This record gives sequence, C-alpha cells and structure tokens, in this order.
Amino acid sequence: MSQLYLVKEFSEIDGLELCVVHWTVTRIGAAPDWQTARARVLHPANRGSVRQGVLELDLQGDGPWTLHHFFDWVRHGVWQSGPAYFEDLGALPVEYLDPSGEFSHATLVYNVGEHGWTNVAPMELEGAPKPPAPAPEWPEQPGHALSEQRIRTRAEGLELPLRFRGTIIAPVGAHVFYSIHLARRNGLNPMADSGRWAYRREIVV
Repeated sequence: MSQLYLVKEFSEIDGLELCVVHWTVTRIGAAPDWQTARARVLHPANRGSVRQGVLELDLQGDGPWTLHHFFDWVRHGVWQSGPAYFEDLGALPVEYLDPSGEFSHATLVYNVGEHGWTNVAPMELEGAPKPPAPAPEWPEQPGHALSEQRIRTRAEGLELPLRFRGTIIAPVGAHVFYSIHLARRNGLNPMADSGRWAYRREIVV
C-alpha cells in the first residue's frame, strides 16, 4: 500500500463559517462509495484568501487511481454542498545512479505544486536484499539493525553505479518538485551518517 498527501483549498467567501472536504479513492472507472469516504475540516491558510486541508490517501495496488472529493460549507448559518470532483492519480518511476557506491539508502522527498505537502517515499536499491516484514527487535544502535547491515554489506559488493528506484504518485498533469536524500542508513538527516541531498528537479506527472 502507498500513501500520498495532497493539499486541497477552498476560497474564502463572505460569511463562511465552516468548510469540510470529503474524499475517497477508487480504481480508474470505478464509482465512489461515499459511505466510506473520509472528511476533514479546512482551516485558513497563511496566504489568507483560502482555507486548506491535507488529504491522506491510502492507495491499494499499483494504480492508476481516481481521487473523488467534494466540499460542504456553512455560510451565514446555511449548510450548502458543492458538486463532486475527480482527478486521476498516476505513478511515475524515478531512478537515481550513485557512481560513488558510498550510500546504501535513498529516499524520494517531493511536493505536488509549489505549496504542496511534503511526501516521503523510500527507494529500492537494485540487487539489495528485500527488507524483512516489520517485527519486534531487541533495541539496537540506530542505523545498525541487522536488516540495514545486510543491505550495506550487499551494496558494497554491487557493480557501480548503484541504481536506486522509486515512484512519485501525483495527480496526472501536476507539477512535482522532488529531491533525493542519500544515506548509509534510513533517515532524512543530511548531517547524520554522512548523508547528503542530491539534486532538486521539477517534473510533470
């Protein structure tokens, strides 16, 4: 299962007291089931002219998917509802080649649009062992769990350049800004374990 965080906005209007966004995700072509939809109250954004909320999307399978959403609002004490909208979500593969062989972990960090929420997605190292299913472990020094040791050991024996693969999920046609964080262990602190940030790029899904 994949996750995606998307920002939705509703323009401020005179007398607006409350605004709620409802959403659900389906496979492309499937009808939405509004009985299982999620909802979130929108709050005034820093820019002042809109209300904002972050939608957490749980995506099953490899896609593509369709996001369905609509707004309810209260204005001058009257409850109103708007039409339902839909937008298709696509998955775009991203590849990064590390000629140094120094790093064994890579993470995609991306935003959908200039003011989008930050999404974080781990990248797979081609040829490295798959991480085990989550299970309780004895406390270990951060960055030195057995699974990470195996990945690092395997990475040292791989032919250069090391090839990392990940996936960006976003609305079709959206502008996405992304960077890649490289490290010897899982994490997003570029100051820890000699981690560093790779380039920042913009793409259209």
